[in-house]
Amino acid sequence: MIECPSCHARFVANTLVCSECGALLHPEEWVDDESSLEITTEEIEPTAQSGPPLAVRLHIGEEPSQSTEVTLDKKLIIGRSDPTSQIFPEIDLAPYGGLEKGVSRRHARLSSRRGLIIIEDLASINGTYLNGRRLTPYLPEVIHDGDQLQIGSLPIRIEVL
Repeated sequence: MIECPSCHARFVANTLVCSECGALLHPEEWVDDESSLEITTEEIEPTAQSGPPLAVRLHIGEEPSQSTEVTLDKKLIIGRSDPTSQIFPEIDLAPYGGLEKGVSRRHARLSSRRGLIIIEDLASINGTYLNGRRLTPYLPEVIHDGDQLQIGSLPIRIEVL
């Protein structure tokens, strides 16, 4: 259950807007609650609890040589840098044509939970797509090796390391 920060009404996890007062229910309050992440048993693979953090290689755009490798030891923001607004996401897509391809400054969040790789759209204007399906903002989705992300109109292929 989550509680509205304005009127304190209570709602089930993953509710985005308070139906009592219309306030945005801050996803940060429930995103970290692992019980709100629905995972089917076939998605769970045995992993060591204290093992090294997961790592992925993001193949960005149409050129196979354009890739970046990241370790998921914390939540990483995917977006495009904007020095004027002092926004510098951990995964910066500005060098890959992020502005022209509709990438928001804070577009999506990449993280790991329970040995799974998770993507969340951060209410971006042009959307985040996983294998051609638009993601619901702030609703975590599991990513697998070989999956196709689309951030705005910028394609990214996922390679789990």
